[in-house]
Amino acid sequence: MGNLDLCGLPLSKNCGTDEETPTIFDRDDDGDELNWKFSILMGYGCGLVLGMSMAYIVFTTGKPWWLIRIVERVQQRFSKR
Repeated sequence: MGNLDLCGLPLSKNCGTDEETPTIFDRDDDGDELNWKFSILMGYGCGLVLGMSMAYIVFTTGKPWWLIRIVERVQQRFSKR
């Protein structure tokens, strides 16, 4: 607004010519909004399904010994300090 010498995209003033032809961008905002919402929904859905499946497999096969070992190592590190 305060600098009249600015020109080029995304501004309507072209550089190097005296003609002022505004550039029109054809954007479909509704399609973009739907795409990112769908992407977020797909991410949450896949994460939920995979997480629940892994939890079911781990806890139905018995104690998750690998998880218990990791938690015990972390507790030992913090108890030494």
